[in-house]
Amino acid sequence: MPSILIAEDSREFAEILNALLSEQGYTLAGIVSTGAEAVDLVRKTSPDLVLLDIRLEGPMDGIAAASEIRAFSAVPIIFMTGYSDKETLDEAMLLKPQGYLAKPFLCDQLVRAVEKALAPVT
Repeated sequence: MPSILIAEDSREFAEILNALLSEQGYTLAGIVSTGAEAVDLVRKTSPDLVLLDIRLEGPMDGIAAASEIRAFSAVPIIFMTGYSDKETLDEAMLLKPQGYLAKPFLCDQLVRAVEKALAPVT
């Protein structure tokens, strides 16, 4: 099954995401809380998908992490955020993510976004 990296500053929320995705048969590539860790783990593990919170711990936010990841990998990225203001959304969309989930979101929304991001391009 596809592996998913979760980059989320709330460990509790990341564990909930992991449990939901595990129930769907997905494998965890890792859970990180900073942008730098996300970039490093994508380099090391080449996950099939990155769930990336826009607000992360440390100096590198999710948008900056996605920009770095895009420089060396075509891995699909789904942004997650509780900040859905137009400026943040516009900045995130410049990186052409495969999805964008505004928190709070429903389990079904997460599953559909993951399935869509991982679907083969036809």
